[in-house]
Amino acid sequence: MKNSKFKIVLTVDQKDLLQLNQDNVQNIDFIEIRLDLFTSSFVDNRLENILRALGKPVIFTSRKTADSSLKINLKISTDIIYRILEKFNSKENFLDIELNSKNIFENFENNHFSIIYSYHDFKKTISKKKMQSFIENKLKSPAFKIFKFAV
Repeated sequence: MKNSKFKIVLTVDQKDLLQLNQDNVQNIDFIEIRLDLFTSSFVDNRLENILRALGKPVIFTSRKTADSSLKINLKISTDIIYRILEKFNSKENFLDIELNSKNIFENFENNHFSIIYSYHDFKKTISKKKMQSFIENKLKSPAFKIFKFAV
């Protein structure tokens, strides 16, 4: 499966992550960490060790409550988030940066991370012109990037 044209992303919250081990992630390509669904203490004290033990590339995501199907939106201090990001700052890992709102990851946009630029609006569809504008503005950055529009 490693040579396939598609990749499997497992999106997890704190409870889900605690149930993972190397056996049940062997066919997973990326683990997406939804930081808005984790406590500060967990991120600061346990997240790095668990992710290192699983040995998979990571996508770090933090969604606003309005952009989530889940109602939990925990607040983690910027310092704690920056500490964990520094430990995983490589091009094999991704940051999912919101195009249409301020995002905690913007200070890391030009680091080693690969980037997923996301746009979420579950009330209306984005216009083609606006979508093209978002893409053109971000194509200038050197990082490998993916654009995701969820409408």
